[in-house]
Amino acid sequence: MKKTLLGEAYTLRALYYQNLVQLYGDIPYTTSTDYKSNTTISKKPYQVVLVDIEQDLLLALDYLTYSFRSPDK
Repeated sequence: MKKTLLGEAYTLRALYYQNLVQLYGDIPYTTSTDYKSNTTISKKPYQVVLVDIEQDLLLALDYLTYSFRSPDK
């Protein structure tokens, strides 16, 4: 269950940042939850953020499974 949640979180983060770079180009990008350090982050170039998005999706693949529940349940 924990692996599935991590995979879903990485997927959602990639999706949200993909939407942001499509709208705004260069954006502030962080993976930290530290409020003090997040107040001083600067914009990352579009291409760098895309590489980070790709890494998130590759991590998500490691955590997500390809099995599905039976429709009878």
